[in-house]
Amino acid sequence: MIRKYQPSDRDEVRRICVETAFMGEPGNKFVDGDELLADFLTAYFTDCEPDSCFVAEEGGKVIGYLIGAKDCSKIGNVFVSKKALSLFLKAIFSGALFKLKNLCFIRGLILGFLRGEFRQPDFSRNYPATLHINISSGFRGKGIGAQLIREFFQYLKDNEVKAVHCATFSNKAACFFEKEGFSRIACFRRSYFHSLLKRDIEVYVYGKRIIL
Repeated sequence: MIRKYQPSDRDEVRRICVETAFMGEPGNKFVDGDELLADFLTAYFTDCEPDSCFVAEEGGKVIGYLIGAKDCSKIGNVFVSKKALSLFLKAIFSGALFKLKNLCFIRGLILGFLRGEFRQPDFSRNYPATLHINISSGFRGKGIGAQLIREFFQYLKDNEVKAVHCATFSNKAACFFEKEGFSRIACFRRSYFHSLLKRDIEVYVYGKRIIL
């Protein structure tokens, strides 16, 4: 069953996020601190724009989610004003900021920033909406993601949102988005996982027109 997100789903969405954050595998492959990772990846959507979120449920258990935003240009400002400080303080007082794995990841981000890897066009001008989608490992390949996508598309149409974009560095996810009618609109090389993967990654940006 695909349905609208409810506040009672928050813990399950965060659990699935942490379990799938690294190309469908657990996020602890690159960071230590499940709470911080879930906060960073999901808190804006579940706490500030819950109406744009959907979950897949089977037998009363949440097995997947799509968290989205109608206008992603607002996310940065809202995150900075409402979430960033508490997240930073949590990282300090929990000790997560000083863990070796996290320091290595932060170092990679800083080096990437200094190299100019994060310069990119403002996709929100032509593709204002955005989404993140994850399915629990035992339920993939059953069309659940496609159902979540269709539900979100209808929601965007109902709200007169003209287009949506998303990004992934997973080849499997890239194939999924192409199958669902997205077109690749950009590709960027990133180095922040180099210490873990021993290679740079390609981040693919996909877009789709909802209202023609």
